[in-house]
Amino acid sequence: MKKTVLFSVVVLSFLSAFTIINNPEKNILGKWKLDDSSVPKATKFLIEQTRKNNAEMAQQMEENYPDMENMVSSLRFEYKEDNSYVVETLQGPQNSTYKLVDNNHSLEITRPNGTIKKDTILELSSIKLRLLNKERGDTTLFIRP
Repeated sequence: MKKTVLFSVVVLSFLSAFTIINNPEKNILGKWKLDDSSVPKATKFLIEQTRKNNAEMAQQMEENYPDMENMVSSLRFEYKEDNSYVVETLQGPQNSTYKLVDNNHSLEITRPNGTIKKDTILELSSIKLRLLNKERGDTTLFIRP
């Protein structure tokens, strides 16, 4: 009996050494970029958002689509410990705030104009962030630059 208990304790201890602890509050911190697979969708969404306010500008963006994709792929997103969120663009940084909600299953971004964007977290590890973007109705994959 003692050997069985001892063996069980040793096996459980050994297996627990390989357990990866998922800590969303820490995993999200730092810089991210769009994965190449998400760049086309994000670029099209940006053009469509622009079209709502400036059809002429959206047309110019479509005419320069490869340049727009390059610009979107160069965006860097940073989540900081103080819950600030910065998007680094060619035009300069855009500051917002963020918080993990719904027991770390959703990400809320509060934009400078006060609007809140809430996405569902499908995957969050130290190297991947996959969000269900409710505004676009699709998923976006972020990776470390």
